[in-house]
Amino acid sequence: SGIFATTFFQMILFGQKSFWFLILGVKLTNSIGMALFDKSLRYSLMNSSGHKQGQIVNYFQVDLMKLYGLSYLISGIIFLPIQLLVGIYIMYTMIGVTFLSGFGAMIIMIILNSIAGKMYTTIQKKKMTAKDGRIGQDTEIINAIRVIKLNAWENVFMDKAMEKREI
Repeated sequence: SGIFATTFFQMILFGQKSFWFLILGVKLTNSIGMALFDKSLRYSLMNSSGHKQGQIVNYFQVDLMKLYGLSYLISGIIFLPIQLLVGIYIMYTMIGVTFLSGFGAMIIMIILNSIAGKMYTTIQKKKMTAKDGRIGQDTEIINAIRVIKLNAWENVFMDKAMEKREI
């Protein structure tokens, strides 16, 4: 019954911690998103040095999602050292030195996870570059829709858009 009570209490605390850090992330993301949107309304694309509208929209979306994810990870950064120390102490008192084999496996998994994260980052950068191209192309098409309709170039631009989407 002690294990059940401990697990139950732990799950309640974990749920509360996750809930409040996610609320913090939503509030932070919304506040910064509104500030960036407000600033973008006053910012002229003519003044931008090398940034296209598609890139700016991408920066908004991607950076705000990263910030939202960061709010959840902050709780891990705060509580992880405490959990590790308590866990190591409990394992050492319960099973002795043999806990080092499990600890070694955990270190190996951390290294493998880091390698997988780097691979994911590389793929994500390629994806964002392709997304920038698609958004820029779509913005160009939307801004020039009158000229396209006037000159009956719909099929030409549709082929260009489909070609970008195949990446």
